[in-house]
Amino acid sequence: MKLMITIIERGKGEHVMEVIGTYKVDYSVNFLGSGTALPSMMEYFSLSNRHKDIIFSLVADSDVRPIMEHLDKEYLISTNKTGSIVVIDLNAMNRLAYEHLLEKGINNGK
Repeated sequence: MKLMITIIERGKGEHVMEVIGTYKVDYSVNFLGSGTALPSMMEYFSLSNRHKDIIFSLVADSDVRPIMEHLDKEYLISTNKTGSIVVIDLNAMNRLAYEHLLEKGINNGK
């Protein structure tokens, strides 16, 4: 399992979640982000707006590449720098913690 973090222009997060949802996804949530970078840093990364949607998704290992290719095709992330995708490998302990939290959530914290 992988944690995929997608940062995209504000307002596009819901569509990104729909795209990701067509694959094997255990959980996905969209946060509204507001950056604090200096103008020089924003220019360096070709960012025009500090307000972003940040999507955290737990995805199957086998779906990482197809999801990234799909999002790149939709948003031209790799060529136009319209967003960023970070993928973090979750080890067994993280997986057990996730399953415990999911179980706790289903049982309303009991």
